[in-house]
Parts: sequence; structure tokens; C-alpha cells
Amino acid sequence: METPSKPLPGPSRLALRLRATAACALVAGFMLGCGPGTSKPDAPTITSFTPTSGPVATPVTVTGTGFATNVSLLNVFVGGVDTGVGTFLSNTSLTFTVPEGALSGPVKVVTNGGTAVSLLSFNVVPSGVGVTTAPPSVVNPPTGAIGTLVSITGHGLLGITHITMVATGGGVLTISPILPSTGTLITFDIPANADTAATNTITLDYGIGSLQIPFTVTPA
Repeated sequence: METPSKPLPGPSRLALRLRATAACALVAGFMLGCGPGTSKPDAPTITSFTPTSGPVATPVTVTGTGFATNVSLLNVFVGGVDTGVGTFLSNTSLTFTVPEGALSGPVKVVTNGGTAVSLLSFNVVPSGVGVTTAPPSVVNPPTGAIGTLVSITGHGLLGITHITMVATGGGVLTISPILPSTGTLITFDIPANADTAATNTITLDYGIGSLQIPFTVTPA
């Protein structure tokens, strides 16, 4: 009489639970982009940006690589200040707008692949230059001889790049050096060869524009 064979033992509850856990982990890995056959996105790079300077609200275009790894995680900083999510154009191009409170400094692009920092800095310039119209006077003194120390009060004066006046004979005379400005006060000396025959125009240049102020040079 044959003895009935015993059924082979099946997997234990623990083994089944381990298999189920591994399967869930594998599915989760694929859903998160970390399963087999996937790799970490390439880190972004910055090759250039344009323009290289401008006031708040200036649109800036950045060129480089690796900007398309995950558009929702694309952030741009200028001078350490967050500009918010950059506008994706392509894997090699994006734009951002210079935000309020931005500081001059390198441009930084952050993606889920890594971080890129530009070698050059973006220069944040004043959005405008102006002078006060209430006392004390815009120009103090409003007239003076060659060598007179002149003070101009206003705002955004740190952005002044150079000052010019009309020279004798009608030419342009650059005032140099410009004494250090506080942003609300700038001082300089009326240079030799300034035109004493008529009212001069003092021109303050600040890169994206200029401001003209009348000044009378009197004979010594």
C-alpha cells in the first residue's frame, strides 16, 4: 500500500511578506524615478547671461545646460536673492526678472540635478537717479568759481558713473575724480577750463540714462 506523499511546504508568511515589501519598494522606486535604468539628472551649467546689469524688473536671459531636468524645481538667484521660479525656455535657456531687493552678485541656478553659479556677477543698478527739489538746494552752491566744492543731494547717486560739464569752447569736460557718494550725496570740484561765459549743464551719467542740472561758473 502506497503512502500518500506529503505536499511540499509553501512559502512562510514571513517570506510572502518580504516579497510583497520588495515588490512595493520596486514599484515606488520606478514612480520616484530611482528604479533600475534611471540615473540622477545632470547638474546645470551657466555659460553666460544677458544683460549683465540693470535695475529691478529687468528681464535676464541665462544660457547654459541642464535646465530641463525638472521645471517645477527650477529656481534662480541673483546676488543671493531668490528671484522665484525661472521661466523655462529650453534645456539650454531660461529667463528671470531681477526682483525687489536684489543685490549685485553671481547668478545661481538650482535644479533637482544640482546647482550652477556664474563666474561673472550681475550688476544691479539704481532704477533711476533723482535729486531733491526741496531745501537744501539740489546743487550747493548753485554758482561758483573754478575749484569750488559742489554738493548734490538726491537718491540713487551710487549709480553715477561719471560727471561732465561744458568746457570753454563748447567741448565736454569730464569731472574727475568724483568724491565718494553716500547714495544721497555726491560732491566734486568745479574743474579748470570750465566755461565761465554762460550757464553750464552738469550731466550725471548712471549707465542707463543721465540727469542734467544747471550750474553757473563765475569768474575767479
